[in-house]
Amino acid sequence: MVLSKNFLNELTYPRERELLHLYILKASLMYTLPVIIIDGGGYFDPYTLSLLCRKAGLGPQGVLESLIVSRAFTCHQMHTLIKEELPLIIEKTGAGRVFILGLLNTFYDEAISEKEALELLNDTVAAMKKTLKRRIRVHIHIIEEAYSGKRSYFFNILRKSRCGFIKLHKEQGSYHITDL
Repeated sequence: MVLSKNFLNELTYPRERELLHLYILKASLMYTLPVIIIDGGGYFDPYTLSLLCRKAGLGPQGVLESLIVSRAFTCHQMHTLIKEELPLIIEKTGAGRVFILGLLNTFYDEAISEKEALELLNDTVAAMKKTLKRRIRVHIHIIEEAYSGKRSYFFNILRKSRCGFIKLHKEQGSYHITDL
């Protein structure tokens, strides 16, 4: 299927979750390689993506089959997924894009000491830089809480990864995507 340049504008949604899924849908349709989604905040919902496919006149099965989804609930799991599992998945599948949703959510958990979370984050950022060297596009979904709070400086560390950042914001009653 060939998408017009205005694909995001033609399908407008008042809810943030739908726009994030639309962004993922666009990436999965524009590139023939599989897309990897690492979800650390419970953001990815295959049912929402299926609904968007149907609204766009697409069969959801093909789109969903092109996605590789993994979830992390702790910073230790996120670190392991990105450092150890992600390179293996890319090598096995030939994926060309990675979406990391809610990455910092897992590192803001106060049950983990700030020192330990910081060490894991720095190691995770180093692993993401290695992924970028393989010419894999990495998009990180950032939430408003990334800029505030006790560990907000973690965001500045994450920016050093040189990954693409996706921020969703509401403007005039609808959500928009900003690449930071």
